[in-house]
Amino acid sequence: MSSLYSTARVRNKDLSSYWQDTISRTFVPCVTTLPRDFRGAVSVSEIGSISCHRVQATKHHACRSAADISTHHKDVVLLNLITSGMARVVQDGREAVLRKGDFAIHDATRPYSLFFDTAFSQLICQIPRSLLKQRLGSFERYTAVRLSSDEQVGHLTSNFLLNLSRFDNSVDPIMGERFTAQTADLVAMTLGTQLGSANVSRSTHRSALLYRAKSFIETRLRAVTTAEVAEALGCSTRYVNDLFADEGTSVGNYVLSRRLERCREDLIDPINLRRVSEVAYAWGFNSIAHFSRVFRARYGMSPTDYRELHAANGGAS
Repeated sequence: MSSLYSTARVRNKDLSSYWQDTISRTFVPCVTTLPRDFRGAVSVSEIGSISCHRVQATKHHACRSAADISTHHKDVVLLNLITSGMARVVQDGREAVLRKGDFAIHDATRPYSLFFDTAFSQLICQIPRSLLKQRLGSFERYTAVRLSSDEQVGHLTSNFLLNLSRFDNSVDPIMGERFTAQTADLVAMTLGTQLGSANVSRSTHRSALLYRAKSFIETRLRAVTTAEVAEALGCSTRYVNDLFADEGTSVGNYVLSRRLERCREDLIDPINLRRVSEVAYAWGFNSIAHFSRVFRARYGMSPTDYRELHAANGGAS
């Protein structure tokens, strides 16, 4: 952890302003209500587009209101993973009571409250909201819902997040973005598996199916058809196309987008020394001319120019 904030040396009369400022700077602006004997510490690290915060504190209450949101909009989702004690997460008319090993998400773009009724420790991961929306569609129904690490996918996710939080800020940017994508995948998978069998709305069911379709495509990105996706989901090809139409795209366009992104990642990876044509063929393109044309349309330059520009900029994306 590269940054550490603690009340250990803060005078009692300054505790409230210090902690509120710390929470507002490291997370999002909110109002904290503290007892006179409050104590707390936060350590922070950045991995790709995700920030991980380890928090240890005594009991208190935090609230993010519509006024806080209007003055400081931050398009992120926060995941609370309890490592000791307990917490309550309240949002969208629901309350999740979390104990050791449990976790839940809340959306920083809408009001929420956090209640810590005892001393506690937790890991908070701040995830770009767009990443979960890409995987789950509308995810309002997933906020303030208890997720358990006793379940297989939940256990995998919680262990991954705890290990991720031990990295420092020296993680290579390319690896950092890969960790970011893996985090979003695991969190979305946990939400889908633990809540997918519940009695949820049709839109939530479609979002879960769409996530499963995308996950299937990701494992077979080099060669995949709509019929194969439909067979994996146990539905018709027409229904699969309807799922992707909900996001304004099609199976073919989604596959093309993901192949281009994989090629882009390989082209800027300093360890990957394959030629442009080899990269294209590796990710399912059968024509270099076609690959060059669609790559230029997406990124504004040829694959070769994109690689050379990235190298000239010292690896900056």
